[in-house]
Amino acid sequence: MKKILLYLLIFNYCSLIEAQSIILKNPSFEGTPAASTTPKGWHDCDPPEQSPPDTQPNVTYRVEKEAYDGKTYIGMVTRSTDTWEAVGQELHRPMEAGSCYDFSLYLARSESYLSVSRTDPISKVQFTQPVRLRIWAGNDYCDKRELLEETSTVEHTDWRPYKFKLKPLRNYDYIMLEAFYVTPTLVPYNGNILIDKCSDIVFASCDDEVFVNRKFNSIKYIEESDKVSSEIKIKTLEDVQQLLNIDSILQGQIISIHNVYQNKSLIFQEDAFEMLDRVYFFLEQVSDAILEIDTYVEKGNDKKYYNKLTEKRALEIGRYLKSKGIDTYRLIVKGDGSEISKKKESREWQNQIIEIKFVGSTNDN
Repeated sequence: MKKILLYLLIFNYCSLIEAQSIILKNPSFEGTPAASTTPKGWHDCDPPEQSPPDTQPNVTYRVEKEAYDGKTYIGMVTRSTDTWEAVGQELHRPMEAGSCYDFSLYLARSESYLSVSRTDPISKVQFTQPVRLRIWAGNDYCDKRELLEETSTVEHTDWRPYKFKLKPLRNYDYIMLEAFYVTPTLVPYNGNILIDKCSDIVFASCDDEVFVNRKFNSIKYIEESDKVSSEIKIKTLEDVQQLLNIDSILQGQIISIHNVYQNKSLIFQEDAFEMLDRVYFFLEQVSDAILEIDTYVEKGNDKKYYNKLTEKRALEIGRYLKSKGIDTYRLIVKGDGSEISKKKESREWQNQIIEIKFVGSTNDN
């Protein structure tokens, strides 16, 4: 009897996970090998003047690698003309905000990828330099609304599995896979990436976080004696715009933002996105800036709970900035400010404080 109940529990659990899984159309990119032919079920996200991705292997490009799964796979390139390829599809059910999903696929690089270049339309050139894969979520085909994940540089020529933990900040009905340059790069280049055997997007636990507390040898950290003593409290978008000024921000300056989260939760206030977008704009304009993110909550009896809450809040801010395209090595996520200090104990600041500090530059020695 106990064994039967155990089997039933396992069966019901597996059925629940399967019911919450998002099944992709043509996940192994099966089709007839052909140049500039996107596999069925996937939507080409190239501009009209550019050629679509290719169903591989294909002798036209001298791409001879066998598929990892099935008979074909997709090949995408980056170009020296500062253009690159991507494909997307509509999901049969949305990825939900705050939920976590396991996703995997197989990647490789082709040693040969011979094609015509717009800079040299007469002769063919090789597109063989290594690139990265970006995974985007959006609300339409090719809508790059949130960057969910980005791989390391795919240099290997054998098929290797890549596993991801996707955690969208909002609901999305579309997913996009994008080939992209290794950044930072001064000159766009011809590269390729091969993709095969995408998994289902499976509902999963959120216990494993992407961000951790980081220290980098390449960053020159300011000493305690050099810190700017003044702390500035801001509540509005105008405050953020004024303080995150490219010409006036001081290294070590602490900017405290409140009303980012709803009370005792990981849900952003609606107007918090505008404030965080200003932080993103600053990071885009000052491309070598390193920011430290810390969070605070009010004092409470369950210290373990509040420590975890501050950590997760800092992680969510890091995720949001990452989703906009900011590299994770530029974000130091702490989330260790478990209790608000006495100077911040006024009711209006309880449970709402985010501290952002400009701590250095990736170019410092």
